Amino acid sequence: MAHPPLDLEVTKRKTFLNDRPLTLMLLAFGFCAGGVESGIRDWIFIFGIKMAVPEQQAYWLISLFFAGLTAGRALAIFLNRLLDPKKLMTIILVLMLLELPFLYLVPQVIPAVTFFLGLLMGPTVPGILGIFANDLKLNGELTGSFFLGLGLGGMTPYFVGAALDRAGSWILPFMIGLYVLGMGLAWVFVRQRIHQVRWHHQDNSGRFLPRV
Repeated sequence: MAHPPLDLEVTKRKTFLNDRPLTLMLLAFGFCAGGVESGIRDWIFIFGIKMAVPEQQAYWLISLFFAGLTAGRALAIFLNRLLDPKKLMTIILVLMLLELPFLYLVPQVIPAVTFFLGLLMGPTVPGILGIFANDLKLNGELTGSFFLGLGLGGMTPYFVGAALDRAGSWILPFMIGLYVLGMGLAWVFVRQRIHQVRWHHQDNSGRFLPRV
C-alpha cells in the first residue's frame, strides 16, 4: 500500500515552531553559555588574587580572556568549514571540562587556562548558529530562545560573587564546571532531537528528504 506523500511544510511547522522541549533546551544551553562567559569575565581577576597570582599578572587575566574570546570567534569562521558544527561543539565542551580543574589545582597556569577558556568559548555562539542553519533551519523561536538564555546567563556574576565570599576561591571553577555540564546535558538533548528530526524527514527509500 502506497504511503501518502509527506507534506514538508506542515511537518516543518509541527517540528520546529511548536517544539517546546527543544526551545527550552536551547534556552538552557544559552543560559549556561552566558553563565560561563560572564562568570569568568567578571570574577577571574578576584579569583586570581585569591589564588595568590601576582597582582601584575592578575590585572591581565580579563584581557587574556577577551583576547581568547575574540580569537576563538575569528577561528570559528574556519573551524565551521573544517569540522561538522555538532562535532566542534562536543569537542569544545569536553576540552572546557578538562581545563577547569587546572584553575584551582595549578595556580601557575591560571593565565594560560583563562586564555584558552576564552578561546573555547569563542566558537560557541557561531557554532550553535551553524547547527541551526545546517540541521534545525533558522527561525525566530529557536534563535530567540537561545539569545534569551544568553541574556539571562548574565545574572551569573551575582551568584558567583556571593559564593566566592562564602565558600572560597575553589567555588569559581566548580560553578563554571556546573554551567559547562549544563551546556553538555542540553547539548545531548539537542543532538538527539536533531537525529529524530532528520530520521522523520526520510523518504521510503531511506534517503533524507531535502530541506525547504
